[in-house]
Amino acid sequence: MSKKIRIFPNEMIYYIIDSNFFANKYLKPIESSNLLDRDRIINSLLWWEVIDEQVRRKLAILYINDLCISETFKVIAKKYYREKLLTSNRYQKIRNNITKDIHLETKEIISKYRNIKYHNLLIDRDIIIGASRYLEIANRHKLETMSIVDLIILSSAKHLVDFFKIKKEQIFILTGDRKIIDCSRFSKDGTVVIDPLNPKNTTEKYFY
Repeated sequence: MSKKIRIFPNEMIYYIIDSNFFANKYLKPIESSNLLDRDRIINSLLWWEVIDEQVRRKLAILYINDLCISETFKVIAKKYYREKLLTSNRYQKIRNNITKDIHLETKEIISKYRNIKYHNLLIDRDIIIGASRYLEIANRHKLETMSIVDLIILSSAKHLVDFFKIKKEQIFILTGDRKIIDCSRFSKDGTVVIDPLNPKNTTEKYFY
């Protein structure tokens, strides 16, 4: 399966994003703990430029599940409380920006011309059942340390295929977690998983 992504696709693209990639959208390179962390933020921001434009043009839809939203706030809190990389005002501003982006007013929901930035994936029974199947794959391939959130991200992609009849080729999981990439590769139902945090995975390499 090709990992190339058309900037102006003929069919809708569906991205499923994890917490670290989502958190990096709101961070500045200077708010990093080391040089690698800085480069990961910089590369993430370049990816977000392309993806935001695709969403603006209604060429792509972004999905993030409930647990990843919670973990995103945890990533930002770590920057503030543990790493001391954010001021109090900056920390609150980032939290407010995330909340504003994921919140939907009633008038936006019912609007004929609404353009929702982030579609929330509710973790229902079918996604949980799918996660248990990926857990079996993870254990067979010595990926026992995968978290339930990792498994749910993979299951969410299969959920879109099975219940929304979206083609696998239209779905891209964006995550900085190597275990998710490996587990998807070992599954016959796996979709394309890309690490947009890795500085080697430039937008020029993946978008055309």
